[in-house]
Amino acid sequence: MDNNTDSPIQEQPQIQYARRSRIGSLITTLVAWLALAFGVVSIVGGYYIWRSTNTQLQGIYTSHRALNHDIEKIDQNPRFQSFKRSQLEKLQQTNDNLKQLELRADALDKTQQELTNSLVQTIDVVSRTRHGWMLKEIEYLLQITQHRLQLHRDIEGATNALRIASDRINDIADPRLLAVREAITDDLRALEAVPMPDRDGVALRLDNVAHRLKPEILISMVADGNESNANPGATRLEHKNSIQLWFSDLLRSISDSIKISNQQRQIKLFALQQEQAQNLEFLRQKILGAKYAVMLFDDFQYHAQLKSAIDTLNNSQIFQPPSSLVQEVTALNEINLEPELPNIANTIVKIRELAKEIEE
Repeated sequence: MDNNTDSPIQEQPQIQYARRSRIGSLITTLVAWLALAFGVVSIVGGYYIWRSTNTQLQGIYTSHRALNHDIEKIDQNPRFQSFKRSQLEKLQQTNDNLKQLELRADALDKTQQELTNSLVQTIDVVSRTRHGWMLKEIEYLLQITQHRLQLHRDIEGATNALRIASDRINDIADPRLLAVREAITDDLRALEAVPMPDRDGVALRLDNVAHRLKPEILISMVADGNESNANPGATRLEHKNSIQLWFSDLLRSISDSIKISNQQRQIKLFALQQEQAQNLEFLRQKILGAKYAVMLFDDFQYHAQLKSAIDTLNNSQIFQPPSSLVQEVTALNEINLEPELPNIANTIVKIRELAKEIEE
């Protein structure tokens, strides 16, 4: 009896477990079908969205092509082209007008600046005292001195201007200007120490050298540079005349070549004469060039011409020049036509500073 009564009780949990298993499998199956349905719906929805997006893109592309076509048609329209050209011309004209206005504005600014400077100068002149005018006169005299020295190398005119400036300072009788007057005195002393070349004398000496280089003068001129030897009273001829040497060389060449025909000797004589004439003319041109440099106050060209003449005299193979001629050209080359001049800029700066202090 006991075994029969316990069997239903033992079967009840097994039935519950079977029910639960069936319910779990049903839920799993349902979820799988739902996932499958969601996947199918997603695929169908994605395809639909792709189709609609592609259709929209195609429509946009078609609209874009149509818009471009319309724009091309508009660009090719004669009325639009005419309107476009007219607008571009107006724009160019506007730019040109703007540039002209900018130029006018710059000119107005420049004119305004000039008017301002003129007004300041006018106020300075009107408000200047007699003392100030005398200081300006002294400054002007110093500027004239600097101008005469730098541009014209006029030592005499610069000296006169400095002396007048010193007299004006003496008339003012202001002890504050004593330093300026001392500076002017130093400038005068420096100007007096500058060696003044005799330009007229140098030009005359160059004329004399050029005259001595003429062939007819050289023929008649005999080098008389006789110097005493160790024994008193014994003299010797230092240099021979260039033409005499040329004739002696010619006679020697004739004696060495007796077989030369008369025609050949005439050709050789003519060639030597022409070469000597060219050499002398070259020297004369150099001397005359140095003379023109003296007239133009050109120290560089003066020395360049004389150095070239000296090189030609020392290295000439055609004739041997007299020693006195070489010495004369060398002495002329040692003359400095443009000695260094003093600079009075410091004196001008000093008078300006003192004038400014006095006026203030």
